[in-house]
Amino acid sequence: MSDDINSMFLSLEKELLDPTISHEQRRTLIHEDFLEFGKSGAIWHKDSILEYLRTSDAIRLAKTQFLELSARELVPGTVLVTYRTRIESDASSGALRSSIWMKRADAWQIRFHQATPSQATLGS
Repeated sequence: MSDDINSMFLSLEKELLDPTISHEQRRTLIHEDFLEFGKSGAIWHKDSILEYLRTSDAIRLAKTQFLELSARELVPGTVLVTYRTRIESDASSGALRSSIWMKRADAWQIRFHQATPSQATLGS
């Protein structure tokens, strides 16, 4: 997909972690049937991930680096986003990540996310 589409999904992914957005703004980004397989092995649903993001270490989340992001349309209105993250000054924080975003009405919502601990780059 184009650089503009990659930039849009990078912005959406970052917005989920942005400590300055409101709980309600974040809620609109997350699909009602959201499911995440977390880096820790935990399974998250919409309410549990919203609570985690509300109470987590916002400074740590704000320092997340997003690398090698790529968005691929699976079918119209459904996009797979893959990328790597790392938190500044934390060598053990690396993860490979994938998200599925779905367009509902005129807004994108995250429907699924998976994080796998890794220091590898995508494609290696």
